[in-house]
Amino acid sequence: MVASQFVRQEPVITALPPLADAVLSIVLEPLSHPALGEIRIEESLFAIGRTEQPFASFERSIVVELSRRHARIFCENDTVYVADLGSKNGTTVNRIAVREKPLALHEGDEICFGGALSY
Repeated sequence: MVASQFVRQEPVITALPPLADAVLSIVLEPLSHPALGEIRIEESLFAIGRTEQPFASFERSIVVELSRRHARIFCENDTVYVADLGSKNGTTVNRIAVREKPLALHEGDEICFGGALSY
């Protein structure tokens, strides 16, 4: 399940665009394998794949359905998106297939990578 929020570090200067000083904070809460623990994303681009961290540290049996370059989560214009990178086993959001065209994410969405890892 996705939880996202923008956390301000300093007061906004009115001449700056909104959220210019904000830090992205996305939390992926594991649904399929709760023992893996949550994933915190604080960068504007996060790669999902069996050779990417933290997935590379998971047991092989858990990530076997992920492609090396499976998907990405990124922030653009204050919106968080997920895009599949042509993976073999796909990416879904709320059980709807995501292709290369980015799909906006919302708090509470369920993301599944490769039909095996749900957050």
